[in-house]
Amino acid sequence: YRNRKSTPDKFDALLGFTFTLHQYDVWSHDNEGDFGGDTMTASLARMWKTLLQKTDAQLGIDSEYTRPGVTCFLEKFKETVESAYTEPPLKFKFK
Repeated sequence: YRNRKSTPDKFDALLGFTFTLHQYDVWSHDNEGDFGGDTMTASLARMWKTLLQKTDAQLGIDSEYTRPGVTCFLEKFKETVESAYTEPPLKFKFK
């Protein structure tokens, strides 16, 4: 993410990473104690919050399908993450 130069590249990389975390979510419910997941999900949410403040044109996405679709996906990711039983609890405040 940090090595990406353009905003659309950052968007694509973050979406790909988040999608992979959502598809392979074993990390969120099969872990041994404090694995740092709370820090990771908080950082991920901050990155999304920063990116989503940009316009659709800056992100290189369309406003009719992509923005609502990504927002819906992030809501589902939030639901998955925050329903996992971990200590400390995971939070994903991307809005």
